[in-house]
Amino acid sequence: MEIQSLSVVVPAGCPNSCPFCVSRMNETNKLFKNKSHEKSFWKNYQRRMSFARDNGCNTMVITSTGEATQNPEFVKNVLKINSKLDKPFRWIELQTSGIGLEKMFEKYPEIAAEISTVSLSIVDFNTLSNTEIMRMPEYLDTISLIAYLKENNFNVRISLNMTKVMEGHSPRNIFNKLRGMDVDQITFRILYKTSYKSEQNDWIDVNKVSDNFVKELSDFIKLNGRKLERLPFGAVKYSLMGISTVLDDDCMATEDKEAIRYLILRSNGKLYSKWDDKGSLIF
Repeated sequence: MEIQSLSVVVPAGCPNSCPFCVSRMNETNKLFKNKSHEKSFWKNYQRRMSFARDNGCNTMVITSTGEATQNPEFVKNVLKINSKLDKPFRWIELQTSGIGLEKMFEKYPEIAAEISTVSLSIVDFNTLSNTEIMRMPEYLDTISLIAYLKENNFNVRISLNMTKVMEGHSPRNIFNKLRGMDVDQITFRILYKTSYKSEQNDWIDVNKVSDNFVKELSDFIKLNGRKLERLPFGAVKYSLMGISTVLDDDCMATEDKEAIRYLILRSNGKLYSKWDDKGSLIF
C-alpha cells in the first residue's frame, strides 16, 4: 500500500467563512463525532497512527474541517501520541489559514517544536483582499506571518486556491511574488465542486479560474521549471525559481489511482481513504 500522508482531522470550529470551502459543502463531515472523552479513544487513535506508519506513510498533516489552531489541546495530544509510536512521524505539517497560528505557537511551544512545515491556505497575495475573500474575523497580514515562520525556521508552503483573482497576474509575476515572499513551496489548488447543489458550488462557478489560465500556468511551469519526481497521486513536482511547485487538480483525491493519496484519521478516531465518502472506512 503506497500512502503519501496521514491527514489528522482536528475537531474544531472555523472562524473563517470561505465561500469555496470544501468542508462546509461536504455533508459527510457532519457524520463524524469526536469521542476523545472516552477512555479508549486515544488508544484506538494510536493504533490507527501506527497502522499508517506500518504501511510506509511517513508524513503526518495536522488539518481540520474547521481550523486546527482553534483546538491546540487536541493537537498537543496528537503529538504526544505520536511520540509514543514505535516509529514516530518525523515529517509533521500543519495546514492552516493562519488565523490564531502565532498565538498557538507562542502559548504551546511544544507544538511548534514538532512541526516542520506550515502550509498556508490563501486566495490572494494582497493581504487585505485575502482576508476579505476568505471572510476572516480579523485582518491577517500573511506577509508578516510568513516572515515570522521563516525567522523561526519553518518550511513555508503556500496552498493557493485558484480563483479568477489570479488572472490579474501573469504566471511569471506569480512566481516573482512567491520568491519575494520567500516561501519554500507552492501548491496551486483547483477549486473542488461537489456533485450536488450548494452555495459554494454557485460561488465557484462565478469565481473559478479559467481553464485557459490553468493551461498557461501549467505550460509556464513545464517550460521554465526543472522536473523533479512524480508524486504518488500522479502530479509532478517541479523546481521553479528555487520553489518546490505542484499543480493540484484533484485536491479531494477523487480519481482512481493505485496509490492511496492519503489516509484520513477522523475525529471519531477511525481511518478513511476519502474525504467525502464514509464508505471509504479502512478500520
